[in-house]
Amino acid sequence: MGKMSMAGRETLLAHHVMKHYVGLKEGEQVLILADSETDDSLVEAFASAAYFFNAEPTIVVTPPSFRELEKLPSKVALKALEAADVYIPMTPTSGHSVHATEVARLKSEKKLRMFIIGGWHGGGMDDALDALRNHDYEKIYEVTSKVAEVMNKGKRVHVTTPAGTDFTASIEDIPCRVAAGICRQMGESGCIPAGEAWSGPAEGTTNGVIILDSTIMNICERPEGPKTPVRVTVKDGRVVKVEGGEEAAKLRAIIENVKNADNMAEISVGTNHHLKHTGRVLNDKRRYGTMHVAFGQNTYQIYPKGTVECDVHIDAVLQNPVLEVDGRKIVEGERILL
Repeated sequence: MGKMSMAGRETLLAHHVMKHYVGLKEGEQVLILADSETDDSLVEAFASAAYFFNAEPTIVVTPPSFRELEKLPSKVALKALEAADVYIPMTPTSGHSVHATEVARLKSEKKLRMFIIGGWHGGGMDDALDALRNHDYEKIYEVTSKVAEVMNKGKRVHVTTPAGTDFTASIEDIPCRVAAGICRQMGESGCIPAGEAWSGPAEGTTNGVIILDSTIMNICERPEGPKTPVRVTVKDGRVVKVEGGEEAAKLRAIIENVKNADNMAEISVGTNHHLKHTGRVLNDKRRYGTMHVAFGQNTYQIYPKGTVECDVHIDAVLQNPVLEVDGRKIVEGERILL
């Protein structure tokens, strides 16, 4: 037997996701949001899967959009979103379809659940199918939920790494959410590969130094990391200094030229024990026992506590972190101590 055709693999992917991870129910309204760069066959596969399970899919296709992460690209897309039970964003040109404040609001109100298609694009369809076949998302969901529970009850975090990271932040009253592949309940999010308890600092409370010696979104996505570690100094929630080499210069240029890109936006824990380090942020940030921070937009990450709008959200992975929540070690030695 030869290799399965691309269309066959996309059909397998869509049916598996809708049945096992989304738990699609008869009569549910499914919104598939694509843009001009989305693979048509992938859109068709998910629409067909929705029909197969007697749900009602609607496809909305928008022009490319590289800015305004807080907003959906049109009023029509927003109206469609408000009528949906299940939301499948797949827009390669921008994160607006995922990071829009309207999405965060509807999820927070338990009116919507979302499965993101796109996080595996860097690794291709083979990575997506490997995740379906081999990743134990029931276990990942369980571990992630435990981390989120501790974070949700916590008031303060202290994060250190062997590379020199050492910062503190308040997380009091800041939501920590579960992103672990499964989104069967309203308000949940899923994607593949998945596995993170994602949260953020209370605005204006992060202080210390962050050493970036691994993958940095759109700046350094290679296994060996930056040529020179990037040293980021944060004071009262804002980046005040970026030092290092070539990668530091790229990050500094973004922070200096994009309004609010200096905001400390996210503090999250990777929970997927199947993932290996690849040099791709969307993979590496979910690897078990790692952490990642982000700079820029936080209106989606910590909704409704986030107020900082920004055209970018830059994830950066921390290797071998030690995470303490109210003095209790939660992550150490690439292990989650729960």
